Amino acid sequence: MSRPLLRPLVVDDLPACADVFYAALDELYSRNRQPPLPRNPEGMARMFGHLLATDPERCWVAADSERVVAFGIAQRRESTWFLSFLFVRPEVQSVGVGRELTEACMATDAQGDGANGEPSITRAVCAEALQPVSIGLYTSLGMMPRLPLFLTTGRPRNGPPLGAVGDLVAVPFDELAETDHSTLVRTVDGLDRAVLGYAHPQDHRFWSITGRSGWLFRDPGTGAAVGYGYASPTGRIGPVCVSEPRWLPAALDHLLAANDPPDGWQITVPGPSALLPTLIAAGLRFDGGPALYCSTSPGPGFDRYLAGNFAIL
Repeated sequence: MSRPLLRPLVVDDLPACADVFYAALDELYSRNRQPPLPRNPEGMARMFGHLLATDPERCWVAADSERVVAFGIAQRRESTWFLSFLFVRPEVQSVGVGRELTEACMATDAQGDGANGEPSITRAVCAEALQPVSIGLYTSLGMMPRLPLFLTTGRPRNGPPLGAVGDLVAVPFDELAETDHSTLVRTVDGLDRAVLGYAHPQDHRFWSITGRSGWLFRDPGTGAAVGYGYASPTGRIGPVCVSEPRWLPAALDHLLAANDPPDGWQITVPGPSALLPTLIAAGLRFDGGPALYCSTSPGPGFDRYLAGNFAIL
């Protein structure tokens, strides 16, 4: 087999990228005696397509004479560069294709140090802890492991509340957008910048058009916006962002009461979060091993944030 060559990813590559994604994870999980990941190739291709549309210069594939064998997809959100996907078919691993793709995805964005007007860029990625080779690659590029992120699944016994102190006023995004969409965008952008370090309205649009319902949370005493959160009828919670950690249980209580998904909830929780022992004690369980958030500098305020998934924080 000839060595794969790199080229920019195009829309016609999206189904092939989904094939690579599942082939790589099937081998990884089989090697670690774990069940295969449930298939949703259309959903994965839709997520790939969203990132390709927002960041085409940061999306690359490696292909031989017959097919796509690896791909990398990154995004730039203000001062943060994030590697959303890097997957290589098992038979092509260990020959340096992953590093080449990562460097291609990085090439557009000089890291800078904040001097001479150059932006200081944070580089980050989430990688499953059972992929030590990948984590080694990211560490060699300056993205050091910072903290674990756990996928928890199930449903709390007896439902909400989760011991929330106080309450929140929850206003649907759809209702706010009808009356003053620009104010809603500014409010959400401000919360994201304060907690994540960057705004990403393009990703909020993606969540809204792919079935997640969003709410803005207000302090019942002052009426001030203190957070937002999303819930999907399929059970996916997140992202959830609050201005102070004390609001997070109340926000999650509201989201858990919004739907009754047939297979329970899926919530990504940072290891240091005070919510983690509460959720496990309430009956949720760890679903597989953790992912590691790796970055060149300390990351988001994870005491105030629950990620929507590991690919689009």
